[in-house]
Amino acid sequence: MSSPSNNKSTLADETLIASFQNGSQQAFAELYDKYAPALLGAISRIIIDREKAEEILQQTFSLIWKKKELYSPAKERFFTWIIKIARSACSESATLGGEIKCSEIREAINLVYARDIKNYLLEKQKKGGKEFELLMKKKHFRALELIYFKDFTFDAAANKLEIPLSEFRVELVSAIKELKTTLVA
Repeated sequence: MSSPSNNKSTLADETLIASFQNGSQQAFAELYDKYAPALLGAISRIIIDREKAEEILQQTFSLIWKKKELYSPAKERFFTWIIKIARSACSESATLGGEIKCSEIREAINLVYARDIKNYLLEKQKKGGKEFELLMKKKHFRALELIYFKDFTFDAAANKLEIPLSEFRVELVSAIKELKTTLVA
């Protein structure tokens, strides 16, 4: 059960977001103040260059303003929506010559589930031991292990498993989906 102050905060956020969607520049400024530090942190974990990360933050908020009518609270949380816009801006920057770290997908997964997946997996493995590994398809467990515990790049992990990179990404996503029921519990 949530506390009364938490409910007030949620209502205040809903009101702020509704005002922003109706074109309030004041609400937009408040949302910027509230979310810019977290977005910059997420962007900085993807884009190595700090100056470039700050530039992408500004681009992200410009896109957030332009796309404000597209946000639907029924579909996703506001932070999830804006982080997707930030990631898209990062990807576009990478296409134009920016540098992306391999941790990009790990960060996205952590944000979607609002958890530190590596620590979650360590905890599950500690509690479940070998049974935890047996609950998952061996290939899926191996994909998680290489990315989260051995800090392989995607290319290196795909080479280690002797599969194409595109297939490795599918395996990693499948592994996360396999864990999904426990992640949201």
